[in-house]
Amino acid sequence: MSRYFLFSRMPSKMCAVWKKSACLIAVVLFGSFASADLLDHHESYLESSGADSNDAKYEKRDLVESKKTHKSLQMRGANKQTSYQRKKSVALARTDPSEHRNLMMTPNGGWTFNPVVYGLLHILESGSAEINGHLSMKYERVCGAKGYSYDAYNANERFKTKALALRKGRKHAQVLTTGDIYSKIDKSYNRNNVPIRYMKEIGFEDCDYVALDADAEEWYANFGNWFKPMELHVPCRDPIDLFMSMCEHQGIKFSCEENFDEEVNKCLNGGKGFVMSQLTRDNINLKCFDGPSGKKDYMLYMKGRLQVKILQGQFVRRDKPSEEELCIRKSDDYKIRLEDHLKHKSDFKDYFEFCDECMVSDNKLF
Repeated sequence: MSRYFLFSRMPSKMCAVWKKSACLIAVVLFGSFASADLLDHHESYLESSGADSNDAKYEKRDLVESKKTHKSLQMRGANKQTSYQRKKSVALARTDPSEHRNLMMTPNGGWTFNPVVYGLLHILESGSAEINGHLSMKYERVCGAKGYSYDAYNANERFKTKALALRKGRKHAQVLTTGDIYSKIDKSYNRNNVPIRYMKEIGFEDCDYVALDADAEEWYANFGNWFKPMELHVPCRDPIDLFMSMCEHQGIKFSCEENFDEEVNKCLNGGKGFVMSQLTRDNINLKCFDGPSGKKDYMLYMKGRLQVKILQGQFVRRDKPSEEELCIRKSDDYKIRLEDHLKHKSDFKDYFEFCDECMVSDNKLF
């Protein structure tokens, strides 16, 4: 029987027979002896007999404890969610590393990057805002007026909470703000609607994809002499469909009067975003695609050109689908006159002219 075993049991028996003072002396003597012996042979307590280090022992201990905890949670119920899972209700997906196609290591140990920077010209009701939002949730280094990759997850969560509150009719949620820093500075902006002045202050040096909601001159000012060429994508939509969607989006009811000039000017928004003289530059290559009908094909086109995020979320749509006005179909002659006005007399005449030519050319993306 070891001396540690004897001393560990003797105090209780001694205290029953001896006087209190003798008991205290025995306890003190035992404590001193055990402490001294432990200090003299500390290696046997802190190190294993094998080659494992202390760190390795602690890692094994943590692994065992983790397995025990996991098993305990399973016994409580396989379907029970943790508090973190309840708070982060967005479905997350981990991607295969092979999908990270735009960052590949070269034989000499360096890295290769995209040879161009991609751009998306925002046109109201063309599907560009939703495209920007989706891309920022799925891919790295997306820098857009309607969403950045680096904060897309939490921005999406805030918007989801706001949308849910609106559906439930909570009074405090009627304020058009997501509560982020941008909206506290100016309620007309938020992390899902970033003004161009903020974007320019952040910079575009680390961006593989840029989406601007700004005047056309900003493309040349920021990318006309950029260190990489820009492939600028323009969503093209039928003139009348685009016009009617813009009216609906802004809450303007188009009455289909014979003299429609004034009503047209009220609905059209963002004509300065496409000015051909500002976008026709050596370093900017214009491309086009069907918007919004071609959103799915566009997402497939960009899939092989941007780095997939490891952590993704389910994008929450920011706006509601537009409902087409029926009055515009009252006669073919009226439709022809309105379309002619939009193409040749409105602020969007450059845009519609470009789309007519591009959509039947080799510059159409797909």
